Amino acid sequence: MAEVISQERKLLKKSQEKVADELNMDQKTISRIETGKYSPKKGTFQKLKEYMNIDREICGTRLVAEEFELLELERDISREMHYKRYVKAEQLYNKLKERLPIKYNENKQYIVYMDAIFDEKKGKITEAETIKRCQEAFWITRKNCKIEDLEKIVLNKYETTIINYIARMYNKLNKKEQAVCLLEQVLKGFENSKVDVKYHYASVGLLYENLSLQYEENNQFEKALEFCEKGILFELRCERGNVLGKHIMQKTYIKERKTEKKKPANIIIGRLTNY
Repeated sequence: MAEVISQERKLLKKSQEKVADELNMDQKTISRIETGKYSPKKGTFQKLKEYMNIDREICGTRLVAEEFELLELERDISREMHYKRYVKAEQLYNKLKERLPIKYNENKQYIVYMDAIFDEKKGKITEAETIKRCQEAFWITRKNCKIEDLEKIVLNKYETTIINYIARMYNKLNKKEQAVCLLEQVLKGFENSKVDVKYHYASVGLLYENLSLQYEENNQFEKALEFCEKGILFELRCERGNVLGKHIMQKTYIKERKTEKKKPANIIIGRLTNY
């Protein structure tokens, strides 16, 4: 909540003093809300949401559904996508799509994004069209956000996944610098936040991994190793090990390429994961 209020205010280019004055509030209250030291009452929170035109659920990172079965179905779809079993994933997705209430922005975003992915996988749309449709999905929950503003905000996990897929499409179009720039902007948003990055473990870990892979592909080995090291330290600091092995193996691979002891392999470990 603190991050969302702060970043939306900055996107509106208004100071804490200006917001406080226009809402007849104390500037210190705005400051305490944005630093997470104070949780606003329902009325205050609603006033801030209306003022900043926030129509999405705060901290919404998954689907909005009353039936737990639908969330389980979404998890099964993610697993099938992870293992590239796209036919099975689409079958499950079609079942979910029929039952998912679309009155919530999170659900609309999920549908627009997943439709784009399956169409791209089946060759129905080009990489450029996929980028356009993924951007449309992203803007469902971030309608005030321009791509160049990404370093000023903190994305939720699903928004980060969408940006990651856009970067993949830029990579396929041989726009590698654009892909790297996009991922680095998102990472800066997390790193500039007053909230510890460990609370965004999945998103930040994904960005470290993908930036290392992107730089390695561009033969920028020092930068690739830098993000490998960041990824390893981040996994240890968070006391997690989800992709620790990948980071270590990728680090070894990069060092071998850097010293020319091994030619570039055809198999790249975990290339731009998450769909």
